[in-house]
Amino acid sequence: MSLPTAIQNDSVIVNSRTRQRMRFETTAPDVLRIECWSPASSAREPTHTHPGQESRFDLLEGELVFEVDRTTSTIAAPGTITIPAGVHHRFWNASQHEAHYVRNEGRLDAFEPEGPLAVG
Repeated sequence: MSLPTAIQNDSVIVNSRTRQRMRFETTAPDVLRIECWSPASSAREPTHTHPGQESRFDLLEGELVFEVDRTTSTIAAPGTITIPAGVHHRFWNASQHEAHYVRNEGRLDAFEPEGPLAVG
């Protein structure tokens, strides 16, 4: 299993809407790890789902606001949140400081990048 063509191991991409930076790493043949940095921003991605993919967020620094199945909560480092596959969700950084976190995306074959992306 490999990353989508436009994304290579250790490449960094930037979400043009939220300025979130993501560094992709495959840690096993079928496991994707994404190290992320989200600057403070009022921009929010649309609510979305990943039909075959559970997402786990491990906050290393800062905090993020998560809206999961219409319930909003704030997770601060060193917190963790797991979003089951198929559940509507979105997240954003409403604080004044950049958030640093790791996303463990489980099955690589179910991964779909979210939002408008620019490879950089």
